[in-house]
Amino acid sequence: MSRIHTVWMHIKPHLDEICAFWLLVRFGEKMFPGIGDCELRFTANGGIVSDQKTADMEAQGHLFLGCGDEGARFNDHRGGVKKKCTAELVAETLGLSSKDEIKLMLDYVHKADLGTGMGPFEFASLIKMKHNLPNGDTEEVVRWAMAVLDEIHQDQYLFWSEANIELAKLQCRHLTEWSIIYIDGVDSPRVLRAVRANVEKCAVFIQRTKTGNVQIFCTDQHRLKFRLHWVAGELRRLEDLVRYGKVRCEDAAKRMAVGKLDDSDPWYLMEGKTKATTGVMLLNGSLTHSDVSPTRLGLEEIVDVVEKSLDYYLERKRKRR
Repeated sequence: MSRIHTVWMHIKPHLDEICAFWLLVRFGEKMFPGIGDCELRFTANGGIVSDQKTADMEAQGHLFLGCGDEGARFNDHRGGVKKKCTAELVAETLGLSSKDEIKLMLDYVHKADLGTGMGPFEFASLIKMKHNLPNGDTEEVVRWAMAVLDEIHQDQYLFWSEANIELAKLQCRHLTEWSIIYIDGVDSPRVLRAVRANVEKCAVFIQRTKTGNVQIFCTDQHRLKFRLHWVAGELRRLEDLVRYGKVRCEDAAKRMAVGKLDDSDPWYLMEGKTKATTGVMLLNGSLTHSDVSPTRLGLEEIVDVVEKSLDYYLERKRKRR
């Protein structure tokens, strides 16, 4: 292939064509020399811009994204059956499809290309909106969207780079088919995301930060429906014994209340917008609220309490089957 001097897309290109171009610019210079400083052209008739066949034009330094005739390398409508979007075809060619920091992006772009569940404030919808603004400039929209893709990729790259290091530090307690995952001395906000993305059948994730503060999360709240009310009550009881030598609230039901029991309570049971989302987080401070007094309880002691509650919940669930 000759050095790329012109890239063709549809007029008002959708996210999949823009993402395909972004992938080529960011990762494809070696395979497609010239792609970084080529001219962008836009066509209204499916990329039939000459009497020449698309394959012949591509041999002369043109590249067609999501358009062109049956011979176009990245025409996602080729063969009449659309199975992959343009960005996916480019990612395969560049060997990027299996990279962690790219996969989630491609999954979103694929869904957007099919038009499934895209609300008006979705990235793909905003691109269409900007195209349709008065005096909208197509190339300006493309460059704007590519800048957003840069930020998304940077976030994903940092997430996976950091996550792969932190995932190696995870500890685990197995309970039949579910598990409790916990980690100590880590401040990263990305670890929870990494656990949800990588660990199957994790019921609860517990993170103790470098300051000693602890956060407890139900990670599979929709399927399992396990909640942390009893855990909150028991940790508050144990915390009182350590701090004051007595249990200040003898009423077990009151100890399981959402929010805090009083200003001195180091544990906050999250109240969600609905009953289904209440009790899925139990926080002893957080990365954004580090002024909360760290728990006096040991991490293994906290895990023991969570394990006891989860084991009881799973046993009741088995008996109801």
